[in-house]
Amino acid sequence: MQSSIHRLVVLALDGVYPFELGTAHRVFDELPERYEVVTCTPDGRPVRSSSDFRVAPDHGPEALERADTVVIPPFDLRLLDDGLPAPTATALAETGRTTGKIVLVVR
Repeated sequence: MQSSIHRLVVLALDGVYPFELGTAHRVFDELPERYEVVTCTPDGRPVRSSSDFRVAPDHGPEALERADTVVIPPFDLRLLDDGLPAPTATALAETGRTTGKIVLVVR
């Protein structure tokens, strides 16, 4: 019996803590036959990390549409100026309705 690949999408928000951002990749990339892990940002543009650099993943909010599970790593709430962008909030709501698997990692 062949199992399907579980698509895990890591959503990097402004103020993301760099170490925690990479944790899902470190854990799930060890099982490529079971998991596909991609990282995205709310609008496809770089986001500020909690440190002195930006993070520029290869994917935007469209990655959320195909997610089996969405992981939101911890981030500095003070840097999330205006809340989640509407397209991201909508995509997360849809992911929650279709899979029910959204993981928010708290610090």
